[in-house]
Amino acid sequence: MVKSENHILAYTLKCLLIAGACGVLLSMVLLLVFSLMINADKIPQDSVYPLAMSSVLIGGAFSGIIGARKMKNRKLLFGFLSGIVFFVLFLLIGLLESGGMFSFKTAVLTLLIAIVGSTIGGFLSPVKKRRK
Repeated sequence: MVKSENHILAYTLKCLLIAGACGVLLSMVLLLVFSLMINADKIPQDSVYPLAMSSVLIGGAFSGIIGARKMKNRKLLFGFLSGIVFFVLFLLIGLLESGGMFSFKTAVLTLLIAIVGSTIGGFLSPVKKRRK
């Protein structure tokens, strides 16, 4: 690999990590808001799981938007990759919080929702075109 290829790879990884972290941050804020609303009895307790999955979808979409905007080309690919990074970060935080216990079915469902959301976010992300 030449120096410019290393630079491109490092920039791509940095953009994907930033996009994934932004998505996780938004998901955590949404989870906090949802938990406060449930605690105040504004939302029924039975809706915890759907709200958690919707926060993953919204966070994944936001991650895909950020990833696609940073890279400016191949929006679907970078939306998809941002979703994978988002899921890995989300899973690591969840594993640290739960002491290493998780449900495989929930993890697979979360992965699928994160990838679908981030790919849609990458597809819908507005990319400014350069003027000549």
